[in-house]
Amino acid sequence: MFCTNLRLGVIMKKDKYGIIEPFLKKEKKLKELSSEHDIPYSTLKRWIKAYKEFGSKGLSKKIRSDKDSFRKADDEIVEYIAKEHKKNPNINITTLYNNYLTAFKNKNITKLSYNTIYRMATNLDPFSQKYVNKNLTNIKKPNDIYRVSTEKFHIKNLNINEGVANIAIIYDVYDDSILNYKIYTEEVKEDHYLMLIRETIIKNRVEDYLVKPKNIFIDDFKMGNKEKFFKILKELNININGNLEKNKEITKFVRFLEKDIINIFKGEPLSIKYLNYNLEKYICNGVLKNIPESNKLFDHNKLDFLFESADRKVQNYGIRFKNNLYSAEVLKAYIGEIVTLRYNIFDLNVLKIYQNNKYLFSVYMTDALI
Repeated sequence: MFCTNLRLGVIMKKDKYGIIEPFLKKEKKLKELSSEHDIPYSTLKRWIKAYKEFGSKGLSKKIRSDKDSFRKADDEIVEYIAKEHKKNPNINITTLYNNYLTAFKNKNITKLSYNTIYRMATNLDPFSQKYVNKNLTNIKKPNDIYRVSTEKFHIKNLNINEGVANIAIIYDVYDDSILNYKIYTEEVKEDHYLMLIRETIIKNRVEDYLVKPKNIFIDDFKMGNKEKFFKILKELNININGNLEKNKEITKFVRFLEKDIINIFKGEPLSIKYLNYNLEKYICNGVLKNIPESNKLFDHNKLDFLFESADRKVQNYGIRFKNNLYSAEVLKAYIGEIVTLRYNIFDLNVLKIYQNNKYLFSVYMTDALI
């Protein structure tokens, strides 16, 4: 562990120096570097000061005793935010921030940013209903907040439910660019949303890493299993919230999309499967670029926390799960042991096998039992 931490520290020093090097060589201004790397101007100034005072050692990543606290906020501010939240759990972020500025107006301290107050409030209650549409515009950055809107989809020549389906569209709040979509025959529920989120993150892969948002807001969505969403927040640092009003712009977009499909196909019979594969070039227009480190996910298996999970004992014949049989040579080494299965509830062909939260391997269905 010590060697690993030391190696990461060296990489971090190199990365920081590489970022500020053009400024030190008077090739670029600090504001240019801030915009180019999406790093706050104040952070770059701190790196430069540390480098000038202590050399490369000053750029080492230090483990702080207050790592999981809000570093700029003293106890008085944290206590104030908690008290305001307790008085009114549904207070919106803008009101909370304005109240904070008024309360600390005459105090000789550096005022916290809107983003910091937002994160503090989120930490107190990640799943409250206080996130209304107007607050999103105050905190948005590229790849930071995704939103999912679901609409009824009316196509007369669709071969199900009298031509009525549901379409879920996931997009970046920063510029409303659409990243993915999915058309469903049934009502869109919690598991559908989680699989859509997983598919979207995988689909928008960049080089050797995945890009994940920090927040995902789902319109007209009430959480059933809050414990699972807290686990997702803890493991993936993705805060999923619901209960937003419908986005009227997405409603308009879907109505136009319906008309276009009707005009293009002119009564030809259509299937959900066909539309899910062939509308992408018309719908998806998101381009991911300038990705900050905090949005990068290098361990792709972490996304398995969006799956359902169950524990099973490995038998001589393999694993029996939901009337299906899974057998593989690699399972033989675990006969008699309890393993955790992580799986897509809509596709049971493959199970991902874990033990002690560590991914081992995947196994495939060999037989569907009756």
